[in-house]
Amino acid sequence: MSTDRAGARHTTQTETQMKFVSSNCGSVKPIDQLMSDLKAQAGAMSGAAPAKK
Repeated sequence: MSTDRAGARHTTQTETQMKFVSSNCGSVKPIDQLMSDLKAQAGAMSGAAPAKK
C-alpha cells in the first residue's frame, strides 16, 4: 500500500496469520452480544431504561 502525505511517499506491508483453534469459544461472546451487554450496563448506570432485545 502506498500513500502520499505532505509530498512524501510511504510504502507499508502487513502480514496476518490466523489459526482455527476450536468452534467452542467458551465464555467469549460474539461482538454484537458484547456491545449489547455493554450498552445495557451503561444505561443501567445512567438510570436510563434498558434497551429492548
